[in-house]
Amino acid sequence: VSFRFGSVNGFILAGFLFFAFLLFLIGATDVTTFFENDREYGIIPDPLVIVLLAGGLVFVPFNPLLSDAASIQDPSRIAMWKMPVWQARMVLVLTGGAGGILFMSGFRWLGEKLFSQESLGIGDIKLVGAAGIWLGWKGVLFMIIAGSLAGSVISITLIALNKMDRRSPVPFGPFLACGAIAALFYIR
Repeated sequence: VSFRFGSVNGFILAGFLFFAFLLFLIGATDVTTFFENDREYGIIPDPLVIVLLAGGLVFVPFNPLLSDAASIQDPSRIAMWKMPVWQARMVLVLTGGAGGILFMSGFRWLGEKLFSQESLGIGDIKLVGAAGIWLGWKGVLFMIIAGSLAGSVISITLIALNKMDRRSPVPFGPFLACGAIAALFYIR
């Protein structure tokens, strides 16, 4: 993390390690439950998502990923917000979380209408919302795109190798978790 943000204190490093560890647990749990349930569905446990969400809310004042929030510390922009910096940061992260939930809910609805079956689990939607608290709206966008690309590459490869077919379900949580971790390194 220090090569990405310059010098960081131990609290910020611990926060990011906590974030990455929870994402690893969530992704691993989703994959494990997917295989335990005869490859029909995976489960992203609510307690892990709640801890991810709560940790993100606690970490908001210290999060260097919130570049938009950092820019509001500029006196010429602070007048535009008409609120303290910490409140502006909360607005930005809540926008990231809520925006991710709304986008993924719309995607779920559209997928169900087009394919007449569940195309995205509720756990995936909650994961994007909780990660949005950590990453802000730019990070959520990156997370969704990177997770979708990773999931597509793996799925296409498995189809080409005849390990699965086009109708086989694929847990999206691990790919979203990887996209969120990648967002730590690529968003600014």
